[in-house]
Amino acid sequence: MLAPLVILAALSVVGGWVGVPEFLRGHNEIEHFLAPVMQSGPAVSGEVSSTGKDATPSHADEAAQEKPGKELLLAGTSVGVALLGFFFAWLLYYKQRDLPDRITGKVHGIYMMVLHKYYVDEGYGAIFVKPLLALSTVVLWRGVDQGVIDGLVNGAGSSSKSIGNELRRMQSGNIRSYAAWVAIGGAAIVAYMVWLGVKK
Repeated sequence: MLAPLVILAALSVVGGWVGVPEFLRGHNEIEHFLAPVMQSGPAVSGEVSSTGKDATPSHADEAAQEKPGKELLLAGTSVGVALLGFFFAWLLYYKQRDLPDRITGKVHGIYMMVLHKYYVDEGYGAIFVKPLLALSTVVLWRGVDQGVIDGLVNGAGSSSKSIGNELRRMQSGNIRSYAAWVAIGGAAIVAYMVWLGVKK
C-alpha cells in the first residue's frame, strides 16, 4: 500500500496547487475548468427586482462578496479538522499509548459497534446474503442442477445402458435361437394378417 499512497499524496499536492483559490492569491484553475458544468446558468440581463431596479448587478456583487468568506470558512474548518486529527493521533498512538485501551474499556459497547461498522455488514448478510446462498444451494444447485438436469442426463444414460444390456442378450450366437426368433416374428405377422382378415 505504500506506493499507491505515495502516488496519491503527490497527486493531491499537485491538485492542491492547481486549485489554489483566489482568496489565497491563486487562480483556481480547477474551478475555471469545471465552470461550464458546475454553474447553474448565466443571469438574465435586465431582470427587474420588486423595487423596479435591475437586480442582476446586485446579486453578482453579493455573490462576489460572500464567496471569499465562505471559502475561507470552509478552508479553515478543513484545516482545523486535519490538525485535530493529527493531535489525537499523536496523543493516542505516541504520547499515551495505553489511553486507547482505557477508553475502549469504558465505552466497550460503542467501541464494538464502531469496530463492526454499526453491524451493517452483519445485517446485510443476514437479510440478503444468507437467504440467497440458501436458495442457490438448496433449490438451484441440489434441486434444479443435481435433481432435474443431472437426473435427466444420468437417467438417459442409465436407460440406454439398460436397454443395450437387454438387447445384447438376443445376440447369443446360437443359430437355433435366431431361427426361433424368426419363427416367432413370422408367426406374429401371420397372426396379425389373419386378424385383419377376420376383422373385415
